[in-house]
Amino acid sequence: MKSILSRVKFNKKQMTVMIALSVLACVTNIISTNIAAKLTTRFAADLRKEVFYKVQAIIFLQTIIPDSSSS
Repeated sequence: MKSILSRVKFNKKQMTVMIALSVLACVTNIISTNIAAKLTTRFAADLRKEVFYKVQAIIFLQTIIPDSSSS
């Protein structure tokens, strides 16, 4: 393995570009993960709120209009 690596020659420009692209990829990954987490959390909160209000409306209607078959 060492003999293979010793035969490969990188100049400083190539190394700088490779390191810069690696850092850019890491930063982009961190930013996209944060955005995805925020969007998912917001969507889940909105969904919970809508389901809660829907269930409350159904319960409210059931208390106003009693089921005639239960008498």
